[in-house]
Amino acid sequence: TDQQASSAVEYGTTTAYGSSTNDPALTTSHSITVTDLIPGTTYHFRVTSTNSHSLSSSSTDSTFATLSPPTISAITSGNISTDSATITWSTDQASTSVVEYGTTTAYGNTMSVATLTTTHSITLTGLSMQTEYHFRVTSTNSDNLTSSSVDSTFTTLSPITVTITSPANGAAISRPDIMVKGTIANTTGNETGVVVNGIVATVYGSEFVANHVPLTDGSNTITV
Repeated sequence: TDQQASSAVEYGTTTAYGSSTNDPALTTSHSITVTDLIPGTTYHFRVTSTNSHSLSSSSTDSTFATLSPPTISAITSGNISTDSATITWSTDQASTSVVEYGTTTAYGNTMSVATLTTTHSITLTGLSMQTEYHFRVTSTNSDNLTSSSVDSTFTTLSPITVTITSPANGAAISRPDIMVKGTIANTTGNETGVVVNGIVATVYGSEFVANHVPLTDGSNTITV
């Protein structure tokens, strides 16, 4: 101002303002910091100064927009194996990548990449097999504004995969027992035994056969 005067700012999301802050100290160089604003929001403001004779001047309406944190979307867990999984997500701003993970929502483990990007991918390794994991992703932009996702889960795979090839699901069988055939794979490379409804099967490489698996009247479930 060209005279010593006080400082006041009215502000809000419309030209009705609704909020104000002031400094009664008389000065010609004015500065007021407005706090507790909503991220990613346009604000209207008007300044007013009053001199020692209680004469006031006000500016016309002006606007500014607050900065916004990154928006996180498209969170996926993929490439899941017995001991690893890859977490991917997108952001609308270039941001860092952080994944918190663990067997509970307390997480306890973190992996991060400091590079700013909008396409994020972190591979978690050293996981326990056949275990449910909770995870949450976080991204921080160049203005140090941060967003975090809600909790998500994935389950690591079992090292053993069993497929029943005979009988077919839903097959009608009129005998008191049946031969069950199937395939088995164990990614650990260890020798694997197979038991079908309590009957020990014979394993030939990646195939197994269980003879005389007993049946009862009505529906039967074959469990390996």
